[in-house]
Amino acid sequence: MTALTLTHSTAKSASAIKTKRRRRIITPLDRNVASEFLRIFVVTLLGFPLLVSVIDLVEHLRKYTADKIPVRDVAISYYYMLPDTIKYAEGVTVNQ
Repeated sequence: MTALTLTHSTAKSASAIKTKRRRRIITPLDRNVASEFLRIFVVTLLGFPLLVSVIDLVEHLRKYTADKIPVRDVAISYYYMLPDTIKYAEGVTVNQ
């Protein structure tokens, strides 16, 4: 009977140890997926506004030079346009 009791108590402690083991909230797969998503999100969030600004600048460059608009004013206008392009880029990034 003592051997049976020892075996039973040993089994209990083994299961108690297993249940007390700390469970990971974020698994390595979750971490990998999150890091890939964030990498793509940040690259798109920064690249899209730059691309839109360059395309718009090339499109309107002749008009800016014909009207003799100073480079500083053009740069300020693109600076103020930046939040809108980031907002558009966020929609493009999340919907992919």
